[in-house]
Amino acid sequence: MRLAPAYAGGVSRFEQSHRRMLAIGPYLYGPTHALLLGWALLVLIVGGVVASWPAAPDGRGPALEDELDQAWRGAAAPGAAALRARFDEARPLGPVEAKLLALEGLEAVARGDLEAARARVADLDARRVATSPHARALRGALLAAEGDAWEAIDELSRAIDAGLTHPDLRGWRGVALVAAGPGARDRAREVLVDLKAAAAARPLRPAEAEALARASAASPERP
Repeated sequence: MRLAPAYAGGVSRFEQSHRRMLAIGPYLYGPTHALLLGWALLVLIVGGVVASWPAAPDGRGPALEDELDQAWRGAAAPGAAALRARFDEARPLGPVEAKLLALEGLEAVARGDLEAARARVADLDARRVATSPHARALRGALLAAEGDAWEAIDELSRAIDAGLTHPDLRGWRGVALVAAGPGARDRAREVLVDLKAAAAARPLRPAEAEALARASAASPERP
């Protein structure tokens, strides 16, 4: 019996067509698949880059930090409570908060709320900024108020040397220098410089006024 042409040679036309498609498939579909894969990767990469872009600044962060810096210079500026309210509206501001926490603590020391000041020191420690000038300033003021004179002098001096000019830093260092005990007349000069600098910015507090009186009595310039 003779086979039909469709099955000549024992291979159907369908099978022959299938084999031809397999043979040319890599040349036909390879570039298309590569192009589609490339577009997919490009979309993923661009999407990731765009998602990582920071939000456009609205100016609140720099403005708040400027006012914080003015407060740390002892200039007329909103108090820590007012700045805290503005900070909470402008969150998140990241490193700016360390300055605000330290300023809140410094004001707490000034009003005698040492527990609140210790809480702010703990907050700064938790943020790993304990060695920043502002954190040192707070810690030094707190140590001076607690009577740890030498540690207070060290911390406050580091903060002042870093450029902070808040009058409380000079005031508390003057108190700590007197509390450190005899050191005599040479130290009295340092106390007078610190406390006169504080007095030029604001009225002296009782502890500062007492330290000034004691330093004045020990001063070599005393008649």
